[in-house]
Amino acid sequence: MKRERQLILVVREYVTSYTAARLITDERQETLRESLLCLCVELCPLDGPFAVVRTDPAPGFQALVNDDELLRRHRITIEVGRFKNKNKNPVADKAIQELEDEILRQDPNTRCISPLSLTLAIARLNSRIRNRGLSAREMWTQRDQFSNNQIPLTDQSLIQRQHELRKSNHSYSEISKAPSGALPESPHLEVGDLVYLYNDRNKTCARDRYLVVSTDNSWCNIRKFVGSQLRNTSYRVKRSDCYKVPSLLNTLRQQDTYSHDNSTSSDEDDNTVKTQSPPKPPDIPNVISIPHLQELEPELFENEPSDLSLPIGENELQHEPDDQVNTDVIRRSTRKRHPPKFLQDNYFLSQ
Repeated sequence: MKRERQLILVVREYVTSYTAARLITDERQETLRESLLCLCVELCPLDGPFAVVRTDPAPGFQALVNDDELLRRHRITIEVGRFKNKNKNPVADKAIQELEDEILRQDPNTRCISPLSLTLAIARLNSRIRNRGLSAREMWTQRDQFSNNQIPLTDQSLIQRQHELRKSNHSYSEISKAPSGALPESPHLEVGDLVYLYNDRNKTCARDRYLVVSTDNSWCNIRKFVGSQLRNTSYRVKRSDCYKVPSLLNTLRQQDTYSHDNSTSSDEDDNTVKTQSPPKPPDIPNVISIPHLQELEPELFENEPSDLSLPIGENELQHEPDDQVNTDVIRRSTRKRHPPKFLQDNYFLSQ
């Protein structure tokens, strides 16, 4: 717990919610080890199974997982929550919220808290009645907190009651997580796929990209991919928490397949549609090849008749009935205007 530039290490027992706390100076490995021993020695049994302490994945706690013989000697082990799971330690989160509220109730104007004020706030927190009708102090000591008389209570009954309460709350939790009643589908992930995480929602920056390095049934291990760098830290997440990044190559392939299918179906359905091709270039007439027709004087165009409404097609020549063609008068085509006649083939000769 971080408050007013102070660090408070909070420990809560899982069944009875009995809470203990202590001020610490820093978050180094040695400081965390010493504080955990001071808080947990009175709560752990002298013999039997190891006491498991669930923590957040802070660097100081990660260093205590496998490299501390002192904690093992006192039968204490550290269990670090998954880094990408926001709900990795809900019991500790609830304990910190309750402790903050208790400190504000005790002195709303307080800033830096003293060890004595912290001890009094913890005592008041443990004396509050829980949902099972008893306070955390009464369940832990099995004695009445006012008269100190013995309470007929067993730990097994407390554990069974807690299990039933949490099991009855599952249906409401399912409705809130899946309102439609259908479970979210897990994407098909393979090694080498790029994914986003749904929990990385942030309004100030874009999501981080991760590369899938291994898969294990409903789980997968991912590593952060930033620019051209692949980070060394590996995170274990569920497949349902990942969103697969669509590949550009697969998108292009799907578009090509879709366009090919559409073109094939349209050709089969409509056979009357024909593709338009450019027109064939016209043939060079034989008149241009005659030497005495290539050099004509401009006076020949002055005698051109005004009636040009003859139905003469392009690339055609009209002659008089006589066998010999008179080249004194040349008519232009009635449909289009063209450059000089020796460059085009849509002129006709008349006598």
